Amino acid sequence: MTGIYFLPGLGADKRLFQKQLQAGLPITIIEWKSPLKGETIQDYAKRIAADIPKTDRLILGGVSLGGIMAIELAKILKPEKVIIISSVKNKNELPPDITFFRRMPLQRWLPGWVFNNLQIFANFIHPFFGEMSKEERNVFVDMAISAPPNFVKWALNVLATWENTEVPAPIVHIHGTSDLILPYKYVKNPITINKGRHLMIWERPEEINALLLEEFK
Repeated sequence: MTGIYFLPGLGADKRLFQKQLQAGLPITIIEWKSPLKGETIQDYAKRIAADIPKTDRLILGGVSLGGIMAIELAKILKPEKVIIISSVKNKNELPPDITFFRRMPLQRWLPGWVFNNLQIFANFIHPFFGEMSKEERNVFVDMAISAPPNFVKWALNVLATWENTEVPAPIVHIHGTSDLILPYKYVKNPITINKGRHLMIWERPEEINALLLEEFK
């Protein structure tokens, strides 16, 4: 039996994969859990891993932060492969504007009210993620404001301080050349989507789905 489990990105939920689910791709979406106080990404991954059934053939995947978490899960579950989309494989592929927050952890100091006003933030940043219809933009904003503030703050810190250098399983990395969030120039040896942006799983679903189906064989 094959189990294929994907995680959405920061501030997203299963709706991020609506075009893959509509196309009938055999993926199960893992929902984010509320982080425990002071929880590391490794301990968080252990809690997620406990909910994934054992299968004869396991494939893990994720978009953006979900790709990072899929790699952490792979260290525990030892899957056949990991598929990451618009994400990074290790700390060296994170851009300088994110790694800056390792030295200056502003994300830890921001007051709680900042994370309770995510609708304003989502409306401001959505152009950086890719072309969206009005309906998609509404879903994007709704996902952002539905994300619990404590999770968003925790996840931002995880992203800024991720120290991974390990390749725990064969990794298939799909990345767009026009990604403004995790720029293409910093990642190594991905499957390239020309002019693909960070939310290309919505923007370019036919290409992404074809690649995924090939990897699921």
